[in-house]
Order: sequence, then C-alpha cells, then structure tokens
Amino acid sequence: MRQYLIASLFLFLLAACGAETNEPETAAEAPPGTDIHLYDLTSDGASHVTHITDRQGYDNQPHFTPDGSTVLFTSDRTGNMDTFAYNVKDGSIRQVTTTEEGEYSPTVTPRSTTFSVIRMDLNQVQELWQYPLSGSGAASKVAMIDRVGYHTWVGSDRVLFFRLGRPATLQLVTVGTADTTIVAENVGRSLNRVPGKRASAYLINLSDESRELRTYDWDTGGSEAFAVPIEGGQDFAVAPDGSVLMAVDGVLYRYAPGLDWEQVAELGLAGTTRLSVSPDGTLLAVVADRG
Repeated sequence: MRQYLIASLFLFLLAACGAETNEPETAAEAPPGTDIHLYDLTSDGASHVTHITDRQGYDNQPHFTPDGSTVLFTSDRTGNMDTFAYNVKDGSIRQVTTTEEGEYSPTVTPRSTTFSVIRMDLNQVQELWQYPLSGSGAASKVAMIDRVGYHTWVGSDRVLFFRLGRPATLQLVTVGTADTTIVAENVGRSLNRVPGKRASAYLINLSDESRELRTYDWDTGGSEAFAVPIEGGQDFAVAPDGSVLMAVDGVLYRYAPGLDWEQVAELGLAGTTRLSVSPDGTLLAVVADRG
C-alpha cells in the first residue's frame, strides 16, 4: 500500500506542477487500472496483435529495446512499482527490478546493456538511476538531480528531463554531475529521440489555447517548432521515418513532416495515453484505461 500512495503522489505532483495527465489527482487513490496493447503498424493503419498486459492494476510506460525484441514497462503487480520485460516473440514476462523503491519510465541507455528509470525512494525523492538490463548487478545514479518526472537520452553523456516545479521545466544534465541547463518551460511529459537525427522532440504549452511540438538540436542547443499537436493529444511517439504518432480517445493519428495530421486507425481502446514505436517501425505499444 505504501508504494500505491507513493505512486499516486508522484502522479499528483506532476498534475500540480503543470504536466498534462489523465491519472489520479489525490494521494489517497491507488494508481489507475491501465493495460498495454500491442499493434502491427503499417503505412495503411494499425491492427491489434495482443494484450501485453491484461489484468487489474497499473501496467504503463512501455519502451522498446533497441533490437525490438522486448518491451520494458512499469507495473505494480508485485505490490511495488517495478520494471518488467515483455518478450515480443513468445509473450513471456519477466521481472527486471525487485526493490523497495519505485521505478518508472524505463528507458534503454546508449550503452544498451543498462536502462535508466525515474526512481522514487521511500522518502518520495525522484531521482534518475540506471539498472542492468539482465536484472543482475548493481544500480547506479545517472546524475545528481532530483524532482525528475520524465527523461530521454541525448547521446551517451547527457539527458533531457522533465523537472517538477512551477512551472515544470525541460532541463539538460550531463551524466555524473548536477550541472543543468533549462531548455524550456511549461512542457509536456512526452520526450522522444528523433530517429536518424541528433535531436529530441517535446511538447510545449505556450498558453491554455496554444501548444507546439518542438525539436531540440543536440549540437546547437536550439529549439524549433515543427507541428501543432492534435487537439486533446498529450503523449506522442516518433517513428523511424520521422513521422509522429498520437492517440486521442482510441483514435490513432499520424503527422508527417510537411503534411497535416491524418487518421491512421480506430484502436478500439478507451483513455489512450502513452505510445512507443519499435525501432523498425512495425510495432506500436499503446497504453489504455481498463474498461
């Protein structure tokens, strides 16, 4: 139960600090029931393959490994928020972390043998740590920072991260240090690398009625708007071809550079949120509320 309360407080703090969220807004509530679904993704649409998870409880924050063989995700199935790994080929699930702390947003690091997480300790401090993908070996702190909400890697030695605050900010930190630089304010929770480019993508809230999707250039430090997100959308993924995917109310949309948003598929899901695309662009993991 302690981990349920900590997890709910984590989500509440994100909402209070300006992050977009569809999740609980009081620390007295348990995390929402969510499942992860797997779809075949083509240029013509998306077709449902299987439930990665199908149970009462919190299964969320999917992330494909670089070879596309595994989907890492966060789950409360053991009473703790731990990282689990779904094998795409045989459908098996194994537990990767077993800790007193809670781990969120698993993301494979550039080393490919480790993955980074937002770790919430028993004092409710949110830091950036990394663990071996094998599940055995010591964990280590990535950088000397706290109040971390979400993150994405910038090359092998820097991390872009969502930092809780008023307003919430997008910051850049060098691995092993506390040296941070503010990149933007009032940002959304979805942070993605742009495949094939030295750039990352994020969403910024300019006002209550104005939002942009932007890229952050790793080399120049500059940011440039490239699209207006679909109305009602908050989470997005960037496919290998550079197109952007968003799901709103069970409908999947795609944006291609130089074009407008187009409807890709009716997913048949309710309360769709986080998305993850496999490195080869053929699979899509989608989080949705349980019915």
